[in-house]
Amino acid sequence: MNVCLAHVAPEAEAWIVPLEDGELRVSLPARLDELARTALSCGAFKAEPDALKTFSCADGGRIVTLVLAGVTPWKSPADSRRSWLALAAAFRAALSAGAARVNVMLDNAPSLASPAMFERLAGLPEFVDYRFDRHKRAPSKKHFMQAVFVTAHSGLQPALDEGRADAAGTLLARELVDERRDTMRPADLAQRASNLAKELAGQGLPVTAEVRHEREIRQLGMESFLAVAKGARRSAPPELIVVRYRGAEDDPRVLALVGKGICFDSGGYSLKSNMRTMFDDMGGAAAVLGALRTVALSRLPLNLTVVIAACENLVSEDAYVPGDIIGSMSGRSIEMLNADAEGRLTLADAITYALREENAAAVVDIATLTGAASGAVGRRSAVVMSGHECLMRTVREAALFSCEKVWPLPCDEELRPLLDSPFADLRNSVPGNPSGGGAILAGLFLREFAEKRPWLHIDMAPVCYFADGAPGAGKGASGWGASLLYHFVKLLSQR
Repeated sequence: MNVCLAHVAPEAEAWIVPLEDGELRVSLPARLDELARTALSCGAFKAEPDALKTFSCADGGRIVTLVLAGVTPWKSPADSRRSWLALAAAFRAALSAGAARVNVMLDNAPSLASPAMFERLAGLPEFVDYRFDRHKRAPSKKHFMQAVFVTAHSGLQPALDEGRADAAGTLLARELVDERRDTMRPADLAQRASNLAKELAGQGLPVTAEVRHEREIRQLGMESFLAVAKGARRSAPPELIVVRYRGAEDDPRVLALVGKGICFDSGGYSLKSNMRTMFDDMGGAAAVLGALRTVALSRLPLNLTVVIAACENLVSEDAYVPGDIIGSMSGRSIEMLNADAEGRLTLADAITYALREENAAAVVDIATLTGAASGAVGRRSAVVMSGHECLMRTVREAALFSCEKVWPLPCDEELRPLLDSPFADLRNSVPGNPSGGGAILAGLFLREFAEKRPWLHIDMAPVCYFADGAPGAGKGASGWGASLLYHFVKLLSQR
């Protein structure tokens, strides 16, 4: 797809006109100009935030679509998400109308030409055009060939380039999550990570990948990870995936991004009642790989290590069962009381590995971790937890730039004793817990393995996958987190 900037609008089948108020500031082709002015003057379209209206007219023997979209005037990053959603809906309307070429009259809403805002808009054509339909015998023929942002402003090319790189990271995450179990087992995920590293290294970027198999994982003492993997070890052996980006040779510090990589989660012997979308349980792994891609292409001046403990959580004669007491790389013993609280067990060992083997100065974990997160914050936000003020402040700021909502929850110390076990150092869940706070308890469990280093936890379960669609994301994987982590890392690199 060709996405570009232009001072003069080329021929197109669809024209998107964002409106901050009721004023038409730009010139459109005669028929569209008349249609737009009539719609505004007669009240057929009220230029209010989030309003959207599509019109069609004949122009030179063809049908042309006009999309009027109400946007919020951009004054700060806090205004980004609402306008991003409005423009996403406008692109979706143009695509539904069958437009292959679309022009966006950016100057009709002057504040959208701010580089910080435009960087988010620049990725929308590809974001909206994405669909996972390669398994369909007759995939959709509706695709954008060209999207042109028409503006008199200069100096927006860097924002366009960054926005497209950011979108590509998100699309990588969406594609990885949308793959089903038969094409995205731990070995497949490891291969995709290795291929990504080779692709980036081929562009002269300092990226390498290492994959450790079951024997090496066992030698590392990652007993918690291996306990989860036991149920599928014969058909889908576990893989420890490590991808390193070294953008600051003189800086010994390393930031670790740890992504949950459960390629399918049946719940194990704590069997799930509905598991039709549980191929999405590696959404955290997809997010960290998408983020690393954008970080590397942006050549950010810092060192980043991605760690993914990839496996499946299945039922078999070898699988772990509730009541088992298992070890961990940290040396802590864990009483496993819920086989469906498996993600925190794999993440615990992955965090320990990042700290001890990769010498990470700080660690961020991201995971589709708890159903409780959706109940706590709704299905438009992710949960974030940290005892480190700088990391929490940075992730909240990053969310404003990525247009991905986060909702901070506290590290509530009054809940921490619920994780104590009379038989082991910790227990992985609290069956029959009358105190609630399941999302917080999961975060507190992971904090136990952070070894007092700066740590941030992101529970993306509410926003990873939308079978019935969601604003901005469409149906299927959202790719959530890749952009958030990129902006998070970018902000840290500037401090």
